[in-house]
Amino acid sequence: MSEHHLFQFHARCQGIKLTHLCFADDLIMCSKGEFPSVYLMLQAFKLFSDSTGLLANKHKSAIYYCGMRESDCARIVSVSGLTRSNLPFKYLGVSICAKRISAAQCDVLVDRMISRIKIWSSRNLSYTARVQLINSVLLSVHVYWAQIFILPKQVLQNVTKVCRAFLWSGQAYSNKPSNISWDRSCCDKKYGGLGFSIPMEWTGLQQ
Repeated sequence: MSEHHLFQFHARCQGIKLTHLCFADDLIMCSKGEFPSVYLMLQAFKLFSDSTGLLANKHKSAIYYCGMRESDCARIVSVSGLTRSNLPFKYLGVSICAKRISAAQCDVLVDRMISRIKIWSSRNLSYTARVQLINSVLLSVHVYWAQIFILPKQVLQNVTKVCRAFLWSGQAYSNKPSNISWDRSCCDKKYGGLGFSIPMEWTGLQQ
């Protein structure tokens, strides 16, 4: 389908010739915002469905537009049978939007980390256990988001505050002074730190 002369790639996907993203039963299809390209893509998906018996759940599916004429949007809705919706939408737990992600849209990232800490706070965890949980759980949540978005500086600061508070107090929020500076904590263990898997720009350290 992508080799058809009428098909045009989405502007951000043309370089790598990306037409779709698929994970388990979640699927995103993308093309240039014009009727011929979208129609070809829908026809290709119909052929896939006819061949495999796998159909889209129209109650959980939608079409998202940006910069298209209303007449083309109406035609696409008509031929696809899908509803029109607005950005952002959720894919694999993160918000997909047309603009740079805002700090407010990342609140769920910090909230997810805090909810984990609330579960752990009732336990008498040692510093070593907290270090392990920060590296293996809390920071893995950040890494997942950072692979997709350029996170605002404010979000990185909030994540740092949460991790630092949990390390020294076992809580998500704390005014308790740190026993060791956060910059030092993020150093590699061979340099006297705790070896947190945090980008150097978080700590203000020089490479």
